[in-house]
Parts: sequence; structure tokens; C-alpha cells
Amino acid sequence: MKKTAAVLILGLFCAAAFASDLAAVHQKAGVRLKAEPTEQQCLSCHGSYESLGEKTAALSPNPHRSHMGRVQCNACHAWKGRSRLMCQDCHNFPELEAALRRGR
Repeated sequence: MKKTAAVLILGLFCAAAFASDLAAVHQKAGVRLKAEPTEQQCLSCHGSYESLGEKTAALSPNPHRSHMGRVQCNACHAWKGRSRLMCQDCHNFPELEAALRRGR
């Protein structure tokens, strides 16, 4: 049950993060930043890169456990504008893209 709830919460966050820009998502959550956060600021709130990999373990492929190693957050997550999957630059993961946009 806990895993199902965690996946649903993660899915809703991912959908919000990919459906609109992160500035709007953070503002709606009451987090006000004057500028795009640094990588260190992202990880100080969202946890280590390793813990992000654990949180997104239900996604296949897991975007936070990539053969590329540790990737900068803004390679996929856009502070302004629509976020994208960097993986799609070389691969084709339509199911992952669709799931993230739907919030699953």
C-alpha cells in the first residue's frame, strides 16, 4: 500500500513537473525563488541523486539511474517552459514520456 501511494504521489509530481514549468509548480507549492535554483539547491530540497533514483524506481527506464551517470537536473527539468526527457535525444521511450505526462 505504501509503495502504491508513493508511486501515485511521484506520478502526480512528475506530471506537474512535465506539464508546466517548475517555477509555476514551486510557486503553487508556496516555494518562492527569485531565480532558477542551482543543482545544490534542488538536491537540498528533493534529496540526493541516489534517493531520487529510489523514488523513481517504478519508472522504466529509471531516469535517475541512467547509463549517463549523474545528470544535471536542468538537462530534463525546465525552470521556465516545458520540461523534457533528455533520454529521448538518443532513445525512444514513448511509454515513459506518456506516463510522465499523464502522471503515472
